[in-house]
Amino acid sequence: MREPRRQINEATPTCSRRARYDPPPHAATAADLIETPIAAARPPQRLSEAPIYQNPVYNGRVAVMDGRTLWYPQYAQRVRLVEIDACELPQWATDPRWVDRERQKAPPPVPCGPLAKAWLKRTIGSKPVECTVVAYGSDGIPQARCTSAGRDIAVEMLRVGWARVASPYSYNSQYLVYQQHAMAARYGMWATYVLDMNEWRRKAVDKTLDRHPIADFNLLVERESEISPPFIDARKKAEEDRPIVARLRTYCELIRNRSAGELNARHSLIVCAHRRFGTRSGGCTVRSPWCS
Repeated sequence: MREPRRQINEATPTCSRRARYDPPPHAATAADLIETPIAAARPPQRLSEAPIYQNPVYNGRVAVMDGRTLWYPQYAQRVRLVEIDACELPQWATDPRWVDRERQKAPPPVPCGPLAKAWLKRTIGSKPVECTVVAYGSDGIPQARCTSAGRDIAVEMLRVGWARVASPYSYNSQYLVYQQHAMAARYGMWATYVLDMNEWRRKAVDKTLDRHPIADFNLLVERESEISPPFIDARKKAEEDRPIVARLRTYCELIRNRSAGELNARHSLIVCAHRRFGTRSGGCTVRSPWCS
């Protein structure tokens, strides 16, 4: 009886022994794809095989729209010069050389925007311009580094003082050097009272070409910041002239109380006042507004 039982046990697998199951190859691949993302399942690319995305480049003749914007008619595309800013086309500045204050009730205006556009147009001329886009502005307009005849157009605008570095925290040392040189020499807009361009864009209501200079003069009076050197020059001159004005007013009091013969001893003060304030000779101090 033991032999038949042994045959049955050998023919029938017990619970402790399991049959080995080999899944088909396609089932194993499907499981791997479920557990592993598709991007990770791809073989890694070598550095030389990585895709390279180049910035757009525009090349050809352009039309100048303002002191920092170009127009490519063949692409129907506007391009702005990167890292610099210039006066808007309707923006006015003010000339600090206000000499004849009796005839002119306000300082003479300076068309900052049209002059910046004119100088950019003169810099380019009829030569083709190549612009390489490096960024896009908040309005979607490409900001590019543009060259013409091998020269950086932004550098030329900074050199003559009709553009400024857009950000005071710029890392472009070359642009900053050209701007500092133009400011020291009082080139372009740096010789005028000019409002910060970003402040002008925020505050100006009328931004058409019919804008009157008095509107920008009022904005200068209520300015929040000062970017041009004449503001600093005016404060320094006021500090230097303060003791002279005080002495001149004291001398005016002496004029009212003493004769002309007694005033010859103070002739040097008359000459000083004449040269400083541009008064006329021959009783110049008496006719001066400081003696009113």
